[in-house]
Amino acid sequence: MRYDDGPNYPSQPRTVRSHFDNKGCHIHGHPSSGGILIKRCANLVDLQHLSLPRLAASQRSPNAREEDAFCQLLKRLGASWWKDEAEFLRAFHGKDEYHYGLCDGDGDAVRDHEVANEARARRFVTFGWPADGVGVWVSRFKTVAYRPGDYKKLDFALSMEERIVVMQEFGAEFVEDVETVKELDEPWSEDVYGYYTEEEDDDTSSSSAAGSLSDL
Repeated sequence: MRYDDGPNYPSQPRTVRSHFDNKGCHIHGHPSSGGILIKRCANLVDLQHLSLPRLAASQRSPNAREEDAFCQLLKRLGASWWKDEAEFLRAFHGKDEYHYGLCDGDGDAVRDHEVANEARARRFVTFGWPADGVGVWVSRFKTVAYRPGDYKKLDFALSMEERIVVMQEFGAEFVEDVETVKELDEPWSEDVYGYYTEEEDDDTSSSSAAGSLSDL
């Protein structure tokens, strides 16, 4: 069962690609397979990597192929996939369906799913892509609160190369085989994330193909 997102979770129009609020710049991708990719609090290097303006909001491409290509780049910067923006906001703020008693199915299983969703929404993962195209540098924190006090200097890097230098200062991990990085291999599909819906209870839901970074 789903509940109305309500006015407490004002979602951006699906035409929006990047927008600003008092927390920073947030970027959305709209893959043709459905759902939404969200990258919160993007910095200058993220915007450069995506060829997005620094001082203005931007709109998604009306061309599905171009938008899918953009989503590939956005995923490389740590964006996560959600059914919609409202679901992400519920997870980020801990306002899930289990707490409201509005979910069906096994309570423990649903709660485990919601806890995992909240962790996924609040995690802070940074990727640094070397210019030679070999491997990737990865920096992971449970939430922004777990970052070192001076980690914010990362936002002042002016290039991907400078970003990597800062990441290395804070113990980033180098992974040569990009396909083994779990955040980059997360699928883009409701089927995989195990959503509980009335259609599934009635066994009338249709399956959709799971997407991943390599599939777009």
